[in-house]
Amino acid sequence: MPFNSRPAPSRKSNAGGTGAAPRRAGGRSNGGGFAPRASRPEYDRAPRAEYDRAPSRPSYERENDERPRKQGIAAPRNAGKRDDFVYGVHPVIAALKNPRRVKKLLMFTPQKQKLFQEYVRETGVPARTVTVRELDEIMGEGVTHQGVAFHTSHVKTGAETELRNAKGILVMLDDITDPHNVGAIIRSCAAFGATGVIIQEKNSPPLNGVIAKTSAGAIENMPIYRVENLSRSVTTLRRLNFEIVALTADGETELPRFQPKSKNILLILGSEAEGVREASVGKADVTLRIPIDEGTESLNVSNAAAVTLYECRRATLNKSREAELKNAIL
Repeated sequence: MPFNSRPAPSRKSNAGGTGAAPRRAGGRSNGGGFAPRASRPEYDRAPRAEYDRAPSRPSYERENDERPRKQGIAAPRNAGKRDDFVYGVHPVIAALKNPRRVKKLLMFTPQKQKLFQEYVRETGVPARTVTVRELDEIMGEGVTHQGVAFHTSHVKTGAETELRNAKGILVMLDDITDPHNVGAIIRSCAAFGATGVIIQEKNSPPLNGVIAKTSAGAIENMPIYRVENLSRSVTTLRRLNFEIVALTADGETELPRFQPKSKNILLILGSEAEGVREASVGKADVTLRIPIDEGTESLNVSNAAAVTLYECRRATLNKSREAELKNAIL
């Protein structure tokens, strides 16, 4: 049964065999049938075939789904783990504003209806009102959806060849597989003026709703490059006059003392467990370390990324100002 529907009135024949529906007790007749139901708002008249088809769901919704289906709800399960669903107020708003996203279906609870009506009118996205319980069932256990979810297309990523046009500060994630860390790093990249994030084809998490939410929607506007070989990408960027910088626990240069030689910087970050791989460290022009107080072994990689990006931006801005002042004097 669809989310917002009621059983159709019975059409059994009366004694006279006319087949007309009986009058409601105490009610007025409407040509022999029931009075028509009040129509739903325009934003709630989305095509329902994909989500309400009964008794089965489309094949792509049933793949790897062994959970028992709740009677009356024909919809995806564990959608919060998929990379074509975004959830949470800020991530969904950012995704709706992204023209590269295909807008399939927006679902929200009655409490979020007023907030998203304007976006429905502006974007023309098909929309549905659902209960909190229904949205919990669709998104899966442990997903903090804040009363809204958006079925959309995958995030578009750039190819390795597109790095030839890159400038500014790029961040390379070397074997960082935790989606919460990846999302937080992307958010810091947006906050501190980085121009792109490079991830590996294999050893990186899918760009799903978890990353969209932890990035607070920053993933919609931050260029993401998915490459097969990180070492080859480092070589490509060095040829483009990028300064290669690796953040390590025992780096040769303390972060506050870093003086960039180029306004184009590739910052390599490694996982908390293993750090930057030796192959990547060997290609670095500079290795940096963050000075921290004794008694604290290390920082979370996303926190370390925020601190380092701030310092790199400050250093490059100072370098640009010094160059401008020197030219003005000359």
